[in-house]
Amino acid sequence: MSTHTTRDLPPVGTVLRPAPDGDLLVESDGEPVEPGTRCETDSGRIAGTVEDVIGPVDQPFLVVSLPGDAEGASDLEELAGTRLYPR
Repeated sequence: MSTHTTRDLPPVGTVLRPAPDGDLLVESDGEPVEPGTRCETDSGRIAGTVEDVIGPVDQPFLVVSLPGDAEGASDLEELAGTRLYPR
């Protein structure tokens, strides 16, 4: 029996930076992503949940809210450039 990993699914996008309100701003890979989709890093770290899709239709951005136990702002900066995958 095979087990599912995040690498089995295409990424939802790449973290650009933390947003001023503490969420993550993610550049979408262009595939539709529904609000409520949970995201994680390639290593399986929970990154959060897609709260909103903003920007132009042909190049959208995702607003990802962090889980309640998220680390501090310096830890969020380290996520910049990280690919996120649906969970």
